[in-house]
Amino acid sequence: MNLLKRDSKSFVFLLMVLASLRSFAQQMPEYGIAFPQDEVTTIRITIHPDSFNLMIATLENEHEFPATFIFESSSLTDTVSNIGFRLRGNTSLTAAKKSFKISFNTFDAGGDWQDLEKINLLGTVNDPSLMRTKLAHDLFRKSGIAAARTSYTRLYINNEYRGLYINVEHIDEKMTARYFDNQGDGNLYKCTYPVDLDYISNNPNDYKFAYWGERHYDLTTNDYLDDYSDLSSFIATLNNSPGSNLPCALSAKFHVSEYLKIAVIDVLLGNWDGYIFNKNNFYLYHDQLTDRIHFIPYDLDNTLGIDWVGVDWSQRSIYSWSPQGQDRPLYTRLLQNTAYRNLFNKHIDDLCATHFHPDSLSAQIEYWQNLILPHVQEDPYYSLDFGFSQSTFLSSPFSGCCNHIPLGILPYVEARRSNALNQLESYSLQTIDANYINQRIDTGAVSLKARMGGPINSVQAGYSWDGVSFTNESMSYDTLSDVYNFVGPPFNPITDKLHYKAVVNGSSNFPCTPDFHWMTRSSFGLKINETCAVNQSLHADNFGEFNDWVELYNTTGNALTLSNCYLTDDYSNWNRWKLPDTLLPANGHMLFWLDDDMEQGRNHANFKLGPNETLWLYRIEEGKPRVVDSAMGFSPIANQTWALQPDGGSQAAYTPGTPGASNTISSVDELSEKQNTVYPCPATTEFFWGQQATANLFDAQGNLVMDGISQGRVECGHLMPGMYVLVSGSQTFKVVIQPVAK
Repeated sequence: MNLLKRDSKSFVFLLMVLASLRSFAQQMPEYGIAFPQDEVTTIRITIHPDSFNLMIATLENEHEFPATFIFESSSLTDTVSNIGFRLRGNTSLTAAKKSFKISFNTFDAGGDWQDLEKINLLGTVNDPSLMRTKLAHDLFRKSGIAAARTSYTRLYINNEYRGLYINVEHIDEKMTARYFDNQGDGNLYKCTYPVDLDYISNNPNDYKFAYWGERHYDLTTNDYLDDYSDLSSFIATLNNSPGSNLPCALSAKFHVSEYLKIAVIDVLLGNWDGYIFNKNNFYLYHDQLTDRIHFIPYDLDNTLGIDWVGVDWSQRSIYSWSPQGQDRPLYTRLLQNTAYRNLFNKHIDDLCATHFHPDSLSAQIEYWQNLILPHVQEDPYYSLDFGFSQSTFLSSPFSGCCNHIPLGILPYVEARRSNALNQLESYSLQTIDANYINQRIDTGAVSLKARMGGPINSVQAGYSWDGVSFTNESMSYDTLSDVYNFVGPPFNPITDKLHYKAVVNGSSNFPCTPDFHWMTRSSFGLKINETCAVNQSLHADNFGEFNDWVELYNTTGNALTLSNCYLTDDYSNWNRWKLPDTLLPANGHMLFWLDDDMEQGRNHANFKLGPNETLWLYRIEEGKPRVVDSAMGFSPIANQTWALQPDGGSQAAYTPGTPGASNTISSVDELSEKQNTVYPCPATTEFFWGQQATANLFDAQGNLVMDGISQGRVECGHLMPGMYVLVSGSQTFKVVIQPVAK
């Protein structure tokens, strides 16, 4: 009998990171094989001609047709069969040069290529240079803002050269995992016209409006949960917080200084089809690691001088860029705040001196134009929509053309930069910019890290057990990493909470009100009662699949609501999977599938469990995550479970498993005798009887249904689903038979 001690570490979780002005650019993911920056790749699509003709004739941009994908570059030739292929876009559907979307997971669930589920091939027919989309995305990335990776590719469909395209990374959970929290399992909203972030109500469902058949705040991940509460809370905070409290309130919900830089780049690029002017074309991502929302720009073709609405974007005021009389609270409210306006001004100044400078952009334009020129010359679709010629392409960086492009790229940049600097107000850098990130680390000491900028004289780590009397200690500065560090001595918790803050220049506190972490475990009464980390045939889910599972047990005499509880296999990502909003009855058991397949239902989590991992159960208490329980040391043996003995007890054992039922036994000896006796349970078509003794099987009414059962496999597929009792001498064993999954 192998009894396992429960994980009983002391938990002191504290890591605060302050991101700021000095950290002007975060590290961007590499472009990788799919988006090379030194060559033009080739993509070949083979699709049934009837399917392709139907797609073009009907302008079908929803249905995905099966096709084969071939990628060719100097470093890789690769083929993916059975991809999904469709048209992309709305207004561009009628263009002669179509845009397309490639999906690697439409017909292959979980399929991807180069860690991409989808890619977008843009024809950019509005732009004779074919460079505005590329330059705009690159400007965001050079400035440390998460934006799609882009590259150039030649597109062939059924061996016909369809022209030069821009390959644009798709914004989805793969992308957000790369740029933000390494998980990508937070809510991702695609925001399209007319999304202005105005407050509607405190009811999250009111933000699910759809004027033309699709939601305008469209939840593209976790859509089976359909939970808009994070979006509703952010919008309410943005619109309803008093001006004096806005920086403190909004920074707890949203990455503010990151967005201020995005707003600056939008204004400089003349991105009129984005949020500020046209309330269109952006994503919002709820980062599970920081528990705050990121703003992600996308669809950047109408930039750098392209105009369809009769406005000179190079002249427009940087402080009143939204349409007159229309409110854009994320832009207007921030610029009404002195501290945020200072940061906005600083970003204008910095970008005009660096990345948004004619010298910088002219070098990029020359490079890209030389790279793609031969492929544009061969593009049979380049001239079909606006009559562009090869001379148009060569002159496009310097001259306007057509009615919708009054200025070439470089004249626009020179005019926009000059006018922005002339409009720029004087500004003060006395405001410290600090956005904090909370993570939990398993340590016995206070640990603080801070990255910040502005007029810094001193940075101290402050911590307190009562939230009133703080111990402030100096943080050392690491010039290599540009980080302030403090690690205090190990200690034992004095109270349930440890309050913390960073003190800058002896008086400024970040966050505004000291935050806290729970230092002790919750007494909620919920336990991780049983797990199976290698479920080969022990217990099938509602789809007939054998996946990892965990059983929770209510140790109390009252029903417990699970609405504020979370499961995770990574304590730094405490809110990885939210349990369903349901009641667990008094002394009840409830099973959850750890199969990374939430689309199969509310009891299916978004991660899997390995034998060497630790499983954590959190609950929100007083607005902060608190450890309720944890477990580790799961069995690596197939169909063997880790189970508390008794239910909710302090010791665990490896057992044959009782999923969804009591683990309780009368003695350790009894448990030993029952090891590997009857399994799996529930069974479908057969079960295994493990003792060298005969047994009889009775139904729930006491009727004998099988007798003389010998050790080995027992066929039971002919029996009705339900509860049975196997009797061998004086011993009895529960047998559950469930229907075969269809």
